[in-house]
Amino acid sequence: MAHIITDIDGVQLKLSNLDKVLWPVDGQTKAELIQYYMSVFPYMLPLIQLRPLTLIRYPDGIDGNRFYSKNAAEFTPEWMSHCQVEDINYLIIAKKADLIYIANLAGLEIHAMNNTCSEMARPDTIIFDLDPSEGVSFDIIKNTCLELCYSLSELGYHPHIKTSGSKGLHIYVPILPIYSREQIIQTAKEIGNAYIEKNKNTTLKISKEKREGKILIDIYRNHQGQTCIAPLSTRAKENAPVSMPLILDDMSLIRSSSQFNILNALEYLESQQPWKDYSKLAVRLHNAKEEANEISPQISQTTPTLEVYERKRDFSKTSEPSGIKEDPDLKKGNRFVVQLHDASNLHYDLRLEENGVLSSWAIPKSIPTERDIKRLAIRTEDHPLPYINFEGTIPKGEYGGGTMWIFDTGDYALTKKEKDSYRFQLTGKTIKGEYILYHTRENQWIIERKSDVESNNIMPEISPMLADQSAVVPDPERYFYELKWDGIRLFVKKRGNQVSLLSRSGRDITAQFPEIAEKILEMKAENVILDGELVSPDEKGAPIFANIISRMHTKGKPTSDMTRRMHPAVLYLFDMIHLDGKNCMTLPIEKRREWLKAVTPVSDKIRMSDTFEDGEGLFAAARNMGLEGIIAKKKGSFYTAGKRSADWLKVKVRTLIDVIIIGYTKGKGDRSSLFGALHVAKWESDHLVYLGKIGTGFDENKMTDIYTIVKELTVTSKPIKDNVEEEYNSIWVEPKVECEVQYASITPNGTLREPVFYRLKTNDE
Repeated sequence: MAHIITDIDGVQLKLSNLDKVLWPVDGQTKAELIQYYMSVFPYMLPLIQLRPLTLIRYPDGIDGNRFYSKNAAEFTPEWMSHCQVEDINYLIIAKKADLIYIANLAGLEIHAMNNTCSEMARPDTIIFDLDPSEGVSFDIIKNTCLELCYSLSELGYHPHIKTSGSKGLHIYVPILPIYSREQIIQTAKEIGNAYIEKNKNTTLKISKEKREGKILIDIYRNHQGQTCIAPLSTRAKENAPVSMPLILDDMSLIRSSSQFNILNALEYLESQQPWKDYSKLAVRLHNAKEEANEISPQISQTTPTLEVYERKRDFSKTSEPSGIKEDPDLKKGNRFVVQLHDASNLHYDLRLEENGVLSSWAIPKSIPTERDIKRLAIRTEDHPLPYINFEGTIPKGEYGGGTMWIFDTGDYALTKKEKDSYRFQLTGKTIKGEYILYHTRENQWIIERKSDVESNNIMPEISPMLADQSAVVPDPERYFYELKWDGIRLFVKKRGNQVSLLSRSGRDITAQFPEIAEKILEMKAENVILDGELVSPDEKGAPIFANIISRMHTKGKPTSDMTRRMHPAVLYLFDMIHLDGKNCMTLPIEKRREWLKAVTPVSDKIRMSDTFEDGEGLFAAARNMGLEGIIAKKKGSFYTAGKRSADWLKVKVRTLIDVIIIGYTKGKGDRSSLFGALHVAKWESDHLVYLGKIGTGFDENKMTDIYTIVKELTVTSKPIKDNVEEEYNSIWVEPKVECEVQYASITPNGTLREPVFYRLKTNDE
């Protein structure tokens, strides 16, 4: 096979010699190496991203010549991530294509530093490499490793073990990147010396003569420019072993350092997820004097870059964090935050942690969610690090007055920085991908997404959340309340300049309500999915269900101006499901409504469905106005798509119940051409529960409409076990048609007392 061209996250990558055998004994090929790195990339990236790399390449396999490579070759593609450190242009890994490019070079061993490119002088890991002499058993190596880990734990560290993929074991200790390399080396040396004093089978001396029969505790991996085999990197040894991160409790199951290879590594990663919280477990050095030994001491006065930030704010009025003092417990790293800011204009703020502050940009139209989409970004003043956790309302009249929420947070990987541009990878809970920021003029920048994203993450398919029924108004301590609008349940989808109005059944009814779609285009968000109710109010504002149904079922040409005047439509919005790529369903309902209000342009056609704290009072008002009832929604609840939940409760003014027609009796007398009564039931789990017969509540026209529908249903055998009246005169049909029935109470045998037919239900309610 000569080569193939493949697309990896939007990067066109040429893969060559895929059938080349790299490990001759077992026959593993370059194609298998690439497949391995594709599968382990999500586990490997957090442990290796942004670290300067040294590669050992084996173009002809492990038995051929090998090539050490630190400097990026001249043929390295422009998209490949790299960083310049003095006179060396190191390759780094920030995205999947970077790793696969290295695999395609037959980079069988990836060795990484214990620091990132942006923090060359401040390591974030202490490495102890346990390298055994010939003849030392693996059990002794394991015991030594565990003993050293226990010693580290007693000092307050969180040691992590991995196999070397060769003979030994490695211990990685996550450290806050606030100490000099000299401090890191000194600490490693102190710990090593203390350990070998008590364990005579170990040594810190590299000389082979002085370490014979012992295990070298190699602390020299922590020196400037030194590297160690990266977690999950392959090794150029038989069976294609890998350097595998381990769970401490699994050490008893490990038989050799080369136990894991490209064939079995993924199974262990998926089942155990080792080192999942590695970066979160970084701590301070146990022997460092606070402030005095740190490269970044506590700030005792305003950082120069925060002077503009300070001048713009009156901290006696705003709750925003001041730049005067730095929080000593605030962890430093490569973090980012995106905040949704409802100020004079709704916009997003992007902030990147850099040089002890947050470099900040205001983005009027959201972070781009699709590849090659460009957005204007306005460079604003630097913000203090505590702002990364800020949510709150800035008082009106103050700079930036309005409410600010955290939209997303995470880490970012700076792959390339020049005077007027940043190229970086965002890894947040919502926002994941590669971006470029570049300066155009004055304070104006452009942000552009450079990697693909799955389209269903932008505009996913969602089913509506459904409400249970309640006979009483629930506890106001736990619920708030809205009016129950007698209309059509509606999903609103806006993607850029495209708007879709979808009924509950998924039917696109945009053409029937063009005036609603026009107003949705004014919404202050690029991509949204909203939940609401479409109603047709009379002159007093009361919804007329028949009118909105009539409009929904018009076919052919878009709705005429006359129809719009006769049956006006109003959309009441009550929930936000998706916003600019973020799944909002797991946010508390209060926050979803706040964001909904922030993006919604209220008008005569689009309105927020108001909430109330007095449920009993609202229910009484609904009864007096002749409305259907109220909806109670549990405070702090999530949106459970496609499910009926007690988090939402319908409390109807009329004692109504939703039932299913399962049959009818043959008509007699005036009803001989129609039906006599309807048999109805309700679903409970997977079976039908009989509720009785409904023989009143419809005139001849209504009966004709009902009979036209039910006689088209498939005739079936009796779907219930109950003995029923007039069974001999009944015809049973498939349970597909729903209706609402008014009733006085439930009888002891479970049927409805004094049932009266109210109306048929449509698929779109």
